[in-house]
Amino acid sequence: MGLVGRVREGAPSPESLLLTAPGIRAYADRWDCEVATGISLAHLIEAFFTSRAFRAERLALSAIGRGGSDGEALLLAMGAAQGFAAWA
Repeated sequence: MGLVGRVREGAPSPESLLLTAPGIRAYADRWDCEVATGISLAHLIEAFFTSRAFRAERLALSAIGRGGSDGEALLLAMGAAQGFAAWA
């Protein structure tokens, strides 16, 4: 296994905010994977949000003035972000 193992779809846990959010329900999904031992949450967050898979999303968010830079992802990973834009 590399940094992240096989990714598979999962169901939200009963305490998930996906189930308790007020208002009109929108589409939500959950994906599970195993992460290599010794990988910090900060490293995983940075790797996830700066990956090639999210480049188009970050460019789109940037184009509409919502941010999406690698630097903002690093601030999020370090727990220093005041906000962060991502499709939810």
